[in-house]
Amino acid sequence: MKFKPGNEVVIIADTLNLGLPINSAGIVQVVDRHIDHFQNYCVRVPQRKDSWWVCESDIEFASVVNSKVADDLIKDHLVNLSLDTNNKQLFKLATQKNGS
Repeated sequence: MKFKPGNEVVIIADTLNLGLPINSAGIVQVVDRHIDHFQNYCVRVPQRKDSWWVCESDIEFASVVNSKVADDLIKDHLVNLSLDTNNKQLFKLATQKNGS
């Protein structure tokens, strides 16, 4: 099991089309450790005042999601700055894929 009760998560997908609030932050409340159950996590979404049983592929740690969002914002800002200043080298660096 990847997540534990109390972990802050974000719902990133709705694999089973259950009407999950995608991109909503939540907290893992219950972990069902039975192997034969597909939906192993009960996630409470305080903003919606509701809970949903979700599968592991539908949620991600909030810290990971926030880090990806921050990286995307920084990259967008660098691209805009490079275009505003006609800085070709900064543009190339900002548009490179990670690890290239």
